[in-house]
Amino acid sequence: MKKPGPHDHDATLLVQYGTKGGRKPNDPEARGKPRRIILSLRALERLQDYARGRRKIALRTFLRKNPGAAEPRELFLSPDTGGPIAYRTFWGKWKVGPVPLPQWSPHLGRHTWACYTLLDELYPMAEAVSRGGLELAGLVQPHFDHVITTLIRPQLGHISAETTEMYLKWVAAQLQVSRAHREYANWLDRME
Repeated sequence: MKKPGPHDHDATLLVQYGTKGGRKPNDPEARGKPRRIILSLRALERLQDYARGRRKIALRTFLRKNPGAAEPRELFLSPDTGGPIAYRTFWGKWKVGPVPLPQWSPHLGRHTWACYTLLDELYPMAEAVSRGGLELAGLVQPHFDHVITTLIRPQLGHISAETTEMYLKWVAAQLQVSRAHREYANWLDRME
């Protein structure tokens, strides 16, 4: 096992401008709902390098092309215009190269991250429960709620009850498939 390095720990970052979520009526800064997201220290260092380097260059471009305009507060700025990077630009970058399915999008990527994060958090517990023959449903829901509340919701912003239910159904299906694979592998081992 590799010894943990200095970049193997997480840090939180407060984001608010341009985030998903409601804004207060008459908010002159259009800040959006602030939230803390979890990043590795390495990712945080890369963002800081961007803010000190390429973002400052883009900001100078913006000020040169828009004399007297207020500086954009968004973190990511276009190197060409210096203005905030448009959603369609992110969308275009998202579609570069092979994609897992035709309707692949940044929004679907958010759901994918949430589902696999839940699965990663719940799978070890489900394995332990299945070995002990205990009832899984009563243990999973509180842990699921905890992961949604403390990890996924802060990272993604608001998650509706319908979306949470969708995640739970997907995770339950994955755990059933995993159990079926394990039982089949055990059956094959007994056949040898």
